[in-house]
Amino acid sequence: MKRRLEILPTILLLLVFIYSLFQRLSGNSWTNLFVIGLTGLCVYTPVIIFIDGVTRAFRYPKPLPKGDKLFFTYMISLTIVFICLAIYLMAHN
Repeated sequence: MKRRLEILPTILLLLVFIYSLFQRLSGNSWTNLFVIGLTGLCVYTPVIIFIDGVTRAFRYPKPLPKGDKLFFTYMISLTIVFICLAIYLMAHN
């Protein structure tokens, strides 16, 4: 249950980000939703990785279970993709 609560905001922010891209294609106002989605994903995921990593470090002296590895892989990949996207957009605009 805890993992679902941690992943749910990333899914909502991804949906906001994708919706803003559809808004751009249709010619409507899209920048506010785009910024909310991109900034939310760039800030939320590293914070959750840090908090969950610190709490897991005290509970797991042994190797991580498969579910935790999958969770960290998902969050780290989201972090890398969206921070690279943010850096790209800052450099080219």
